[in-house]
Amino acid sequence: MTQVKVCGITNADDAIMAAEMGASFLGFIFFPGSGRYITPSAAARIASLLPSSIVKAGVFVNQDIGFIKEAVDAVGLDLVQVHGDETAEFCGQIPGAYMRAVRVKDAKSLKIIDRYDSEFVLLDTFSEQRFGGTGQTFDWDLLSGLELGNRRLFLSGGLNPDNVGDAIRAVHPYAVDVCSGVEKKNGVKDSEKVRRFMEKVRIANL
Repeated sequence: MTQVKVCGITNADDAIMAAEMGASFLGFIFFPGSGRYITPSAAARIASLLPSSIVKAGVFVNQDIGFIKEAVDAVGLDLVQVHGDETAEFCGQIPGAYMRAVRVKDAKSLKIIDRYDSEFVLLDTFSEQRFGGTGQTFDWDLLSGLELGNRRLFLSGGLNPDNVGDAIRAVHPYAVDVCSGVEKKNGVKDSEKVRRFMEKVRIANL
C-alpha cells in the first residue's frame, strides 16, 4: 500500500482528521516563508494529540542546525525534511532520519540525490519563486530508470484526488505527499478532498 503524507498541517482538527482517514505521515512546515508556517511550540501541542503510529515530519528550508535540533526535541519529530540548499555535510548533523527534497526541473536535477545518504528522497516540482507548494506536477517520465538504492521515494508536486492514482501507477512511489491539493485555503484542509485522495490511493493499489 502506498503511504500518504499530508503536509502543511497547521491545526489539530486537520491533523486528527488526516490521521483518522489513513495518513501515515503528517508534515509541519517550520519555514517562515511558507503560507503554512507553524511554530515548533504549536506543532508540539498538535503532535501530543496524535497516535504514536503517526510519523511526524518537520520541513525546514536553509535553517540553522541548532533550530532544527530544538524543533526535533520540542515536537518529537520522527523525520526531518530538508527542502532548501542544504549540503550533505550539513545533513550529516541532523539527529535521526532525514529526507532530502529535490526540486525536479529536468533529468540533470536528479543527480544531486547521490550526494546524500538519506533514508528517504522527496521529489517535488521546481520553481524559481518558491521552495515547494507550487501546486504543479512535473514530468514523471523523468523518473524512468531512476536508481535510488535503498532510499524510499516520496512523490510530491501538484498531487490531488484527480491525479494521484495516475501518479502511483506511473511512478510506484513508497509514498505520496499532498498539501495544497487537499486544501480549502492555505493551511486549512478539506476533509472531503482528503477522503477522496485516500480513496484514490487505495484504488490505485488494488
